[in-house]
Amino acid sequence: MYIGASHVYTGLDPLTLDELNGDNNFNLSTPNQSLESSYYCLREADRLNELSHVYIELGYVPSTLNSYKEETIITNTWRVTDYMKPSWNKVNAVMRMNTVDYLFDAVFPFLRYREHATDIQWIKERVIYKQGDSYKNYQYYDSGYGAYYEPKGDWSTTTVLSNLLQYIPRQPEEMVMTEDAQRYLKKIILYCRERDIGLTLFVSPVYELHVYATENYDGFYNSVKEIADEYNVPFYDFNLVKESVLDIQHKENFMNLNHMNNTGSALFTEVFFNIVNAFPEDNAGCFYGSYAEKMNETDPAVYGIYFKETTSDVYLYKIASNRTGNIEYQISFCPLEGDEYIWQDFSENALFYLPVGWNGTVVIKWRLTGTDTEEVLAVSL
Repeated sequence: MYIGASHVYTGLDPLTLDELNGDNNFNLSTPNQSLESSYYCLREADRLNELSHVYIELGYVPSTLNSYKEETIITNTWRVTDYMKPSWNKVNAVMRMNTVDYLFDAVFPFLRYREHATDIQWIKERVIYKQGDSYKNYQYYDSGYGAYYEPKGDWSTTTVLSNLLQYIPRQPEEMVMTEDAQRYLKKIILYCRERDIGLTLFVSPVYELHVYATENYDGFYNSVKEIADEYNVPFYDFNLVKESVLDIQHKENFMNLNHMNNTGSALFTEVFFNIVNAFPEDNAGCFYGSYAEKMNETDPAVYGIYFKETTSDVYLYKIASNRTGNIEYQISFCPLEGDEYIWQDFSENALFYLPVGWNGTVVIKWRLTGTDTEEVLAVSL
């Protein structure tokens, strides 16, 4: 059983794993799944099946932000509890995973649609949709990514990452697991240990810009590793995997900065299987010891640009590179209306400002200081 957020259903193919290990593999991940949700998913799966091994994915977003009980995120909790069969586990999950403000919506799903109570056309469309075969058979299709669900929870898409721009709406003050996430991770570990269920912790790879923009990924990695070491549980962070083991950091392997596509999933699934089924000593040289070590030991590179939420009328953009010096950047702006102009000639400065709402293309030429060989990165805003 593979449990976690969307990184799991876009990254691991259960059917391929069936062929590789000869077992019955199932992907029980849901969008933005918190570790609290993972815990109750685990209990539900164990209640109805015989589990031999559980793999828990630990993407940093659900584990570092206490956002999964807010109004815009709480629906991801309902994705878990709505499909649970009646049991005390479901009662506990509903009571603990919802705040008082949303408890009635969780218990009585029809209340979620009360704003449409007088919209006859909307009601008709929903009734027709829910009487269709695709709804009854859990067939999902996302026209935005051309994606659909395969059997056993695999999410299939051929969409390719096209723009290296990362927006960070908010960021935790410290890039570490929250106390709540730590508590539920420990509950998961103890639950599996008490029932003699094998357990492995892992982090799926995302595109390098997404990891870099955390600005302190090692804080998160160390907070997970501390718990894994305390309980002697295997933990593999594939954002720290060496290129010689998994050469996945190419746009054609991702559908966006945060998720793999079919090509990336095929690469990752096979390497994942080989890693988690090897002896720990065989994996000793497969991973960097930290994200800082990875940045220092990989070839000079520029991953894209990113910017954070602001309360002003301008955004501060940052060029993401694994070098803080010895790289020069020429930055040009190409607005949708108007002529291209060079804002900065070659300099080691990697910061620039643009007004909120500015549309166009930022063109970055970069080279190692003292050399003439240039590479070009174009990013659409």
